[in-house]
Amino acid sequence: ACTLNFADSGFFFDVPDTYSNQPQTVTIKAVKKSDVTKQCVPGFASQTKSVKFLSNYISPASNPYNSNMSVNNSVLGTSQGTATPLSLVFDAQGQSTITVNYPDAGKVQLDARYDGTGSEAGLVMLGADQFVARPVGLCITPPQGVCAAGDSSCPVFKKAGETFQVDIKAMAWESANDGDICVGNQTTPNFALPNIALGSTLVAPNPGTNATLGTTAYSHVAAANSANNVSQTVSEVGVFRMTATPPANGYFNYTIPSAQSQPVGRFIPADFNLVSGDIVPACNAFSYMGQPFGVMLDVLARNTTGVQTRNYTGPFAKGEAYLSVANDKDGKSLSSRLRSLQPLPWLNGRAALTTGSSEFVRLSGTQPDGPYKSLLFGLYMRDNDGERTLIASPNFNDAV
Repeated sequence: ACTLNFADSGFFFDVPDTYSNQPQTVTIKAVKKSDVTKQCVPGFASQTKSVKFLSNYISPASNPYNSNMSVNNSVLGTSQGTATPLSLVFDAQGQSTITVNYPDAGKVQLDARYDGTGSEAGLVMLGADQFVARPVGLCITPPQGVCAAGDSSCPVFKKAGETFQVDIKAMAWESANDGDICVGNQTTPNFALPNIALGSTLVAPNPGTNATLGTTAYSHVAAANSANNVSQTVSEVGVFRMTATPPANGYFNYTIPSAQSQPVGRFIPADFNLVSGDIVPACNAFSYMGQPFGVMLDVLARNTTGVQTRNYTGPFAKGEAYLSVANDKDGKSLSSRLRSLQPLPWLNGRAALTTGSSEFVRLSGTQPDGPYKSLLFGLYMRDNDGERTLIASPNFNDAV
């Protein structure tokens, strides 16, 4: 008249949420499942057992990028038929330790199974635990336009408002003192997260105006090497760092840190717009040859949408103005006869020249010259950046 009590036994282990590719030392216990404080000591105490491990993908539900979990540096299969057997040494309390590593991002599950042999034939012990692996951060690497100097000496990259590419990847853990996650770290191809905010921080000129971006957010999608390509524009002149800020608690209730790129630029104006211009005769209605006459100009440096670029100032403002002139549209340029204008007073993308002057030089004292009763003047802008930025809507050619 004996009473025999049977209990469902198995494995208990807890894999903490962690960074992708960061190894975790985990204690695995042979226990009575209904009460994890009661170890199944008799069968496992101070013995070595062969335990099979396998991994499952929870979110995302599949892994086309062949990212495999490992235990004790052995890559695990993803089905019962491909489960990986490992020899574990259990102590007197029926406990052992394993090192778990998942190099990618997402929620995954680790399964353990023991099939008894000999006197334990028929014994099946199971255990499972889910955990989240998250990227250590994002890496922003524009494929072109990076300039470490971050000042007006940087070569021309794009016009303000022109499209350029920004590459963003989610990176795995490499070491505890990782100073640059963009160097040497693996990527996490399975990482996906919507509504990542994009921004910029102004590097130079300082002080200056930060840019308005054409693309203010993107959704990171799973991709080979985690590479997401974003088309971007900045509205201003200067050098900038591109930034990406994931939403708070957005990835399985964890916040992925914000990231910024190396300095990108230099961005230059798209065009120069002559708002107003006037030639002021020295003698009311005319000027003598060789006599200085007044020049008034109001010029704006603009982006591709026609908005004034306020950072076109100081050493970033390289534009110079030149007058061109012909008489009565006769197709004979007289521009070489004009004395050059003084440098434009650029300030916040505007050059307001109110007291400028030039003069029309005589040929010589012995040659007949003039008069020129119908001189037409035009403004020519030189950007000193390879003639990339020109006058807006040109409508005058002194040689035509």
